[in-house]
Amino acid sequence: MRTRFHDRVSGLARSLCPLLVLPSLLVSCGRDSIEVSESEVVAATLEIRTAETMEDRFGLAKPTIPFGAFRSSLPDGWTRLPAERLRDDQIEAPNGVRAWITQIEGTGGGPVPNLRRWSITQLGMPEMPALDSLPRVPWLGGNAYLVRLEHEGRRLEGRMVFLSGLAVFVRVMGTSDELDPILGDFDEWVDSIVLAHGGLGTSWLPPEAFELQRPGQRLLAKYRVGGCDAWVLIEGSDLGGLEANIDRWLGQVGAARDDGRSRIEPIELDGVAATLVRARGPRSAMDAIYCFDGETCATLKMTGSISDVEAQKAAFDQWVSSFEWEGN
Repeated sequence: MRTRFHDRVSGLARSLCPLLVLPSLLVSCGRDSIEVSESEVVAATLEIRTAETMEDRFGLAKPTIPFGAFRSSLPDGWTRLPAERLRDDQIEAPNGVRAWITQIEGTGGGPVPNLRRWSITQLGMPEMPALDSLPRVPWLGGNAYLVRLEHEGRRLEGRMVFLSGLAVFVRVMGTSDELDPILGDFDEWVDSIVLAHGGLGTSWLPPEAFELQRPGQRLLAKYRVGGCDAWVLIEGSDLGGLEANIDRWLGQVGAARDDGRSRIEPIELDGVAATLVRARGPRSAMDAIYCFDGETCATLKMTGSISDVEAQKAAFDQWVSSFEWEGN
């Protein structure tokens, strides 16, 4: 599992040369126009961002939504393919037609430039359809544009949604004969897609009650749920070891191992041995997970008053059960 953390961080040295060039290019062209044009600057940007964003690598302010992984139900007979540049997840139908998802920080250029590119540049339509003529559908927690285009026997179907700090695009393109037999499966696949939060080789699905907050230093993600704070920390060390963390967590809420109120028990975090700590002090409480596989350490924590933590215990357990290591 070394690639979960160390291989992602080791890319920093390889990234420095393109980084020195990018600022001047970004100033002259603008980030959004670069993404939409899919120029070579985008290739350099995404090479730098192989696993994490530049914000993650250099400790800058993070986007509202932490990059994660898409999860979906694969239609019968379809094949999931490795991700490629600008194809964060892609699948192939039995007849060889491919569909894919792209996620881009920020606006990704917005709906008009992308609709123009899809219709005029890629399908060869003489003009772009009016944006307000596109139907809107709920998708990934936003109000997506439903795109259905056809020109000279070729078709493109997809969706565009613009969330807080993130643009997501999904599409499939081919001839009418190629798309007609598979569009039902494509639509079911698109409806099944969820965007997991995560990074550094991990992902999870925050429960609906979790409200995303800006993470503090070192934290990968932070949430507010009820009266509690919850957060994720992923590190390439054991963070001092299991026992030291248990003692520290118990001490933070005024609890002790033998106080009869707290529980410490072994669990699994996506198949990897982990420890669950339910620390209960006189007034405050904490539910926490410690998981170290010898290379990478994941801790998930939720803190608050005893009543608030107890009220959100089911949400915490749901959150933990959704956690996935990349490659497992």
